[in-house]
Amino acid sequence: MSYTAEEVNTLVVKLEKNVARQIATVDSAVKGVAAERDLLSTAEATRDLLLKAVKGEKEYLDKVFGGSCEHIGRLRLCLDPVKFSDMHKKDKRWENLREAIATVEAVLNDMGTFKPWVPPEVKAPEKLYYRGFCRRMSPGRAVHMKPEVEGGEVHCFEVSPSLPEGLELDASTGAISGTLQPGKLVDEATYTVTGKNDAGEAKAELVFAVKDTPPVGVSYPKAHETITVGQAICWAATTECGGSSNWSVTPDLPEGLVLDSSSGKITGAAKEICEPKSYEITATNSGGKAAVTLGLEVRAGRPKGPVYPVPEDGLVLHVGEPFELAPEDAGADVTFSISPSLPAGLHIDEATGCISGTPTEETARTEYEVTASNMSGSEAASLALTVKAEQVSNLRYPELNDSYQLGEEICLRPEVQGAVSRFSVAPPLPAGLSLNEATGEVTGAFDAISDGSSHVVTAAGEDNATSTELIFIVVVPPPSNLSYPMASLSYALGEPVSIEAELEGSDCRFMVEPALPEGLTLDAESGCISGTPEAQCPETTYKITATNASGSAETSLSFQVEEVQTVDAENIDQNFAEMLEAIEDLADMVEEPSKVKSFGDWMIWMVHRAHLNDPTLTDFNFNNMHMPPAHLEARIAPKLAKAMATNTHITILSLVNSNLHKAEGSVLAASLAVNTTVVHVNLENNVLDSSSVKDFATSILQNPSSKIETLRFNQQKGVGNCFGRPVEEAFGALLEKNDTLLRLGLNCNDAHWRNLIDRALLRNNDYARRRRRKQSGGEEDEVQAEEKSLRRLMLTVPPQGKAVLAKDGPQRAVQGFVVAQRKFPTSSQLQNYAKGIGIPLKYSEGAPALRDFRAAVLDAAKTTKVTVADAFEVDVSGTMKSWSIENDKWTLDIWAEGKRFKYKSSAGKEVALGVSEQWAAWLGEGETAGYPS
Repeated sequence: MSYTAEEVNTLVVKLEKNVARQIATVDSAVKGVAAERDLLSTAEATRDLLLKAVKGEKEYLDKVFGGSCEHIGRLRLCLDPVKFSDMHKKDKRWENLREAIATVEAVLNDMGTFKPWVPPEVKAPEKLYYRGFCRRMSPGRAVHMKPEVEGGEVHCFEVSPSLPEGLELDASTGAISGTLQPGKLVDEATYTVTGKNDAGEAKAELVFAVKDTPPVGVSYPKAHETITVGQAICWAATTECGGSSNWSVTPDLPEGLVLDSSSGKITGAAKEICEPKSYEITATNSGGKAAVTLGLEVRAGRPKGPVYPVPEDGLVLHVGEPFELAPEDAGADVTFSISPSLPAGLHIDEATGCISGTPTEETARTEYEVTASNMSGSEAASLALTVKAEQVSNLRYPELNDSYQLGEEICLRPEVQGAVSRFSVAPPLPAGLSLNEATGEVTGAFDAISDGSSHVVTAAGEDNATSTELIFIVVVPPPSNLSYPMASLSYALGEPVSIEAELEGSDCRFMVEPALPEGLTLDAESGCISGTPEAQCPETTYKITATNASGSAETSLSFQVEEVQTVDAENIDQNFAEMLEAIEDLADMVEEPSKVKSFGDWMIWMVHRAHLNDPTLTDFNFNNMHMPPAHLEARIAPKLAKAMATNTHITILSLVNSNLHKAEGSVLAASLAVNTTVVHVNLENNVLDSSSVKDFATSILQNPSSKIETLRFNQQKGVGNCFGRPVEEAFGALLEKNDTLLRLGLNCNDAHWRNLIDRALLRNNDYARRRRRKQSGGEEDEVQAEEKSLRRLMLTVPPQGKAVLAKDGPQRAVQGFVVAQRKFPTSSQLQNYAKGIGIPLKYSEGAPALRDFRAAVLDAAKTTKVTVADAFEVDVSGTMKSWSIENDKWTLDIWAEGKRFKYKSSAGKEVALGVSEQWAAWLGEGETAGYPS
């Protein structure tokens, strides 16, 4: 289906109207031609639709055009009344329409459904009128009036006389429309409109004039009773009806305001204050006039919005920096206020609007509304301020010295104003020094001499940076504390001598006055006195000086060279010896025998003093004094070796070239396993063997309280300096554990053990230096820590005192779990434990309780013994100096056997924390574990 009954009906109606229009305008040359053109166009469209229907389905054609055959009948009725002008008389479209109508009728006739259509009887129109008609119309008015008809349908309309210029009557609809000519008046007249059809006609009389309508209801909707000086206004006048060609006002408006005489608009800005006054404004036209009264007062002008000279994105201030900002002129008699409150340290002057002060704390970017107010009102403006951290400035290092000594340790702390985010230095600091990028501290020890290296340290803040120059002049330190701690008063003729110097300082040259005995020499670089005396020499004092570029140090040595003193058992007074043996109290001790005349008795007397633990005997020296063999005299060497186990006063035991044999050496070694007093032991040039020397390493290793710093064995008769690998290994094992031994006189041939022993001695000397510094009142030096991973921590030895750690019920629940399980619970384990004892624990309480109680336990464990396991499950037992947990990362500072370890865990890696039985018992002795009953 390509057409519908509705489309057919629409074309029929349109064709009928065009026919009526053509008939009505047949006498009009212009309108008639237009009407014929429209009619032929509609005829063409109708013909096309009819031909389409003929070509289509016959049943559908019958449905649309059959039945009463009204559609085809109405089309045929349109054909005969039409008479075309010469212009369109020969146009084939009208005849084509006639043929198409005949074709449709023939098709219907063939189908037996065609019958002539009889049009219904046409009814004449009875009444014609126009609603809303006005007797007075204004020039320039737009008019559109449609007629209303009672009775039959009107086929065409006409009017007499012609309507005023600008108005037209639509002949087919009867509508009167158009626009009256502006400024053209028309006197009142009667215009008759006639509506006709074939049955009759109806008339409507329109009586009207075209004249100005008097203005009515003049007003100024936007007017205000009060305005301010300088306030720009534009008030338009309105009227309810009627226009005006002339406007006037009485009295004159305030200066600066103007009334437009043609439109009545009031514009301008008042220039001065005026008291309240009434103004009558009149609107006039040819039809009459109307007036309105306006009350108006001009007050002082509103203030201007405060304008501050700041960037569009706001102003950035810094803590500690003075600030002042004034607004542009906002008017007279203005007060200022601001909201919200300004940052701490800033304030606003209510009279001037000036914002000033010194910010004292950081604030995020904030929009502030500054309001300027007077009696006429207020104006506000936005001002964005941000207060950032204090800018960095005035960086300096007040502890910086003019010069430093080589090896001197420093800690330079910076002073700087402002918040520093990072420190940096260029060029890099001298070797041995480092800069802490977070704190700016310069720490370390100088490794090299310098005549003045320059380094610029920069402290960077959020928005700026400040720098300062550090100049380091590094010189060698002057030598100090020169000594020969193992020197003796007597040396044996023909026996090797080696006296090592101890000195704090470096790059020194050594000199001696007077010259040393023949056969002895002073090493100019090390200060060691060595050689073999070739002649006897009386006791002489030698001044030894160590000098470097920064200064010198000196010490004096007094000794003699004599033949080795020996003792024969026959020369010992047995009665004297037996009497000494019977003395058990120092108060009964006999006088010292003559060393020259009764040398053997003197040696027995000295040994007995050691046996009786004489507090005045601290330096025991048998250097170059041959003790008789043990099988000849047991009251000297054997007794001395045993006495050292109980003696608590001798700190120096010097038995150089004293004929100490291996048997007594082993006994002496056993005594040193328990001795906690002796500091220096020199056994060089004796008759010890490898086994007895090894005994010393084994014994001292068993004595954790040993104070021995010096231990010498070189030049043993029959062995020399070669003691064998087992001895070297034993001393290596000793020094892995021992941190007090500083000097070891033992020639080591194995490279591995020599390296291990040398490194251990360096370590111990470093520890000793740190201890001396601490004892002298200085701070203990920081020991470099070896970093390890952390997997498990076991608290082994609890602190002293009573355990009062848990502060509340949830923490006491944690304490109860730890006491029972000897480990810390997870959150879920803690909740289950609390539930098990009948008092449920909220999840929100569990985590804080675990964290806080764990912190209390770890704080209590500081300086106590702990065992730590790394990721490879290697345990280390030591003392926990400190602990920290940040972002779930653990850090433990552990000291064990003279070494320092820093154990760290990875983020998110759980560290197992347990306690020993002693710790659990200690916790259980405190407040009642678990929730209180």
